[in-house]
Parts: sequence; structure tokens; C-alpha cells
Amino acid sequence: MTKTPRLRFPVPISISAAARAYLSVPAPPTPVYPALDDVDGWLRNIEETDAELLSGLPDQELPVLVEDRRVAGVPTYVARASGVPDDDRTPVYLDVHGGALIYGGGAFCRITASLDAITTGMIVYGVDYRMAPRHPYPAALDDCLAVYRALLEVRDPQDVFVGGASAGGNLAAALVVRARDEGVPMPAALVLLTPEVDLTESGDTFQTLDGVDNTLSSLHQINLLYADGRNLADPYLSPLFADVSGFPPTFLHAGTRDLFLSNTVRMHRKLRAAGVDAELHVFEAMPHTGFYGAPEDLELGAEIRRFLDAHRRSPATIRPIGRVASPLSDRDVAPRQPDEGAPPATIVLDPNVRAAADDIRPGDRLVVLTWLHLADRDVLRVHPRSDPARPPTGVFSTRSSDRPNPIGLHAVTVTAITADGRIEVDALEAVDGTPVLDLKPDLGDVGDR
Repeated sequence: MTKTPRLRFPVPISISAAARAYLSVPAPPTPVYPALDDVDGWLRNIEETDAELLSGLPDQELPVLVEDRRVAGVPTYVARASGVPDDDRTPVYLDVHGGALIYGGGAFCRITASLDAITTGMIVYGVDYRMAPRHPYPAALDDCLAVYRALLEVRDPQDVFVGGASAGGNLAAALVVRARDEGVPMPAALVLLTPEVDLTESGDTFQTLDGVDNTLSSLHQINLLYADGRNLADPYLSPLFADVSGFPPTFLHAGTRDLFLSNTVRMHRKLRAAGVDAELHVFEAMPHTGFYGAPEDLELGAEIRRFLDAHRRSPATIRPIGRVASPLSDRDVAPRQPDEGAPPATIVLDPNVRAAADDIRPGDRLVVLTWLHLADRDVLRVHPRSDPARPPTGVFSTRSSDRPNPIGLHAVTVTAITADGRIEVDALEAVDGTPVLDLKPDLGDVGDR
């Protein structure tokens, strides 16, 4: 038995032809779910719904390599698009699949991870988390947090991103709340796509757009199944009601026909009230999760990529350990070699790395690696000492496509260590303020070793 068929409204002319075609398809009748204690009924419902979800996804082969792994004991699909480097410098994106907190596992999770790998340009970890009825709350959140913690063991938090759509947005936001509460570092940024952040369904559009959204209707019965007797307003169940102070920059999206529009705009206002850098993107006439292939969906994907790129660290990001203090200030007259009149200089280390230099003593020979941030970007190689008879070489030849400027190598002798840990050296051909990237012992020529 089903309820009265849902409402129909004229399709607006303000959207693309593909979007109009999607909206012209009437929504199915509001579903009637099994009783909360009918486990077999729920499992049949999940099997049928998963098949429907898969039928709406692209069936062509995507240019993505996907590996099935267990991360922190959790089944996870690791997806990497063609051309994305497979190394520890590539940022990772923890993708929490949608599906009303009970659907979308297995193949659906694998495909959405692949699609997100193309959108993000990162290595995507699609978490195939446990779900009700066999595994109600907090199993899914535990799994997502376990994978997130594992990613922090192999990446700096600035290289870890988290995102999810619909129910995945619920878990992604709840993950950040719980991570913050447990003292776990925050990700670089958060993506919440039409997120199910209020399981109580208290927002305005649960009334005004009921029947207007041709994709989604109330999930109240499923929310009760997931909560397993707990209060739906618990912040870990409904992160809209959590303290969101300290959240990372957040991207939010919904549509004007999206049942979760209130969820999204309320979450955005809450984040802004807490001082969080948050963007809200609302698309004309878009129902829950989009139009499935219309130009508006591509526009959304481009906005997500722009947001992520703005918050990811460039592969060329330099992390200096200190700087050069030198009387040299003009690069045009600075010597290129230490025996061309390079003056004594001081290496000023950042306080957090000074302890690592405790073994350095006066008389030690060091190789100082500097980032020549004032170097001419158009010069890749030079003739040593400007002698055209010598083949082009020198520090400029170490430039690569991954470096915005060359790396300088300077052999120096330590003359003194000051009380505050500054390292004075005999001669250093670097202008004042040049970033220092590393210090290495000078092992001499190969024949001397």
C-alpha cells in the first residue's frame, strides 16, 4: 500500500534541456518502509533500492584505477583518476557515500568513489561503511572515523579532505564533529552536498518541498532504524545541532527543489555564525543530488574542484626551516659563488627545529639548501662565474617542473653558534631573507669519503 501520489509542478524554462527532461519524470509514490524490527524486510528493501541506484549511474568504463583495500579494517575503495600521481604528495579525499544511511554500499560506493576521483583530482578513499539494520549507529560513523585516522597516519592534515552527499554529508559532518571532540586534527576542507544533517527533519522545506522534490521524500522511518533508539537530535546523529566551532572551510550545495534545502542553508548559517569559512551554492530547480548528467551537474562539479584546488597545497609548496640573515640585499650585485666576495651570514632557524641542530659545532662543514625565491624564473642554467668557457651548471640547473624557483646548494663552514641558536657561517652567497630548506653535513668529495 502506498500513500497519495506526490505533487507535480510545471517544469521551469530557466534550466537546461537535460535538467527539464529530468524534472519531467514524475516521482515514484512515497515509499512505505518495513517495521523497525523487520530485519528481513529491510534487507529486501535495501537489495531492491541498491539495484535502482546502480541503474542510475554510468555503466561505461571510467578512466580510473580502483583498488579494493581494507583501511583500519574497513572495506575501502581507493580510486585514482588517470594522470593523478600515485605518491604521498598527492592529497587524499575521504568520500562518504550517500544512500539514506542504509543504501549505497558495495558497487554503488565503488562507482561514486571513481566519479569523485575524476572531480577532485585527488586519491579518493571511498568508505564502504557498515549500515543498518545489522549495524546501526554508531557503526558507520566509527568506520568513517577509523579510516580518517588512518589517512592522518600517511598524510599531513592539510592534505586530507572529507566530503559526502546526502547521508554521506551527515556522516562527513559528524566525523568532523567527533574528530574535533576527540582532539583529532581537522581536515583541510569539507564538502557537504545536500547533506542530511538533521535527522529530526525539522526544517521548513521538509514541508514546503514535500512532493516537489521528484527524487526524495521523508526518511524518518529510516532515521529511526539508523538511530537504534537514540535521540535523533544527538549532535553525532544530526550534526546540524552540534557545536561547529573550529570546522574547516566548508562547501555546501543544494537546489531549490531539494527536500534537504533547509538542512543545507541552516548548516551554512550555523557555520558562518561560528566564524567558519563556508560557501553555499543553490542551483535553480535542482532536486536532491542533482539532475544526473545535465550541464548544471557539470557546473557543480567545476565549483567543487575550484573549492578543493583553492584549499589544497600546491606540490610546489615550500616549508622552510629558517632564513638567511645577510648584509646582501640586492640580487643583481650579489656574488654567485662564495669565493667571489660572499660575506659572512647567519642562519636563523625556526624555534620548532632548533633542537635538531644541537649537534652542530663551530668548524663543522655544512651544505645549506635554500629556496632562491628572488631568483630570475627565466634563468635555468648559468655559466659558473659567468665564464662562457665553462658548461652551464650551478644551482639553477637543479630546477624542475615541481619547483617554482631553483634550489640553492651552498657549502659553508660554521664559525659560531649564538646563545639563541643562530648559526654563523663564513660565506654565504644568498640575499637577506632567503628561505633555508635544510642543513646537511658536507661529506666532501667522493674521493675523500
